[in-house]
Amino acid sequence: MTEFEVRKLFEERKIAMSVIQAGRRVVCETDAEIVTALSLQAVTYDRDAVQTSGATDGGLISIITRIPAERRQGRYDKTKLNAELDAQESAVEWLDMQTFRLPKLLQQVVILVYYDGKTQEQAASEMPCHKNTIQSYLDRSISIIAKNSCVQLCVE
Repeated sequence: MTEFEVRKLFEERKIAMSVIQAGRRVVCETDAEIVTALSLQAVTYDRDAVQTSGATDGGLISIITRIPAERRQGRYDKTKLNAELDAQESAVEWLDMQTFRLPKLLQQVVILVYYDGKTQEQAASEMPCHKNTIQSYLDRSISIIAKNSCVQLCVE
């Protein structure tokens, strides 16, 4: 996993988890209004992801918005959809695990910025340190996590 991919996953983590949880409910639902509402949520999530990171891979929107069409066409496969949601969820869980393996100082900065949603200025005042130091800690954290992912892939 590259540093860009780790940063993107951090930035999308909170929204992705809420969409995944809603997706699990929708996989079992039959109410078209619920499916439509979730599809709109996924569209908004993916549109925002494209605007912030430049990603155009479809992501959750390709999973969630397929549900109504597949139901109409009789090609609806709960097992496949659940597997795709599992893959998205495991990426977020892997990121959480890597975050809590970081040294305490880096971990604290990552939690303040990416998990609690604070700006770098707010995190700097809480730590207390300079905003540039916060950015440096974030960069170092992302670099460590990206390197750990390469090591794990090589070992497996």
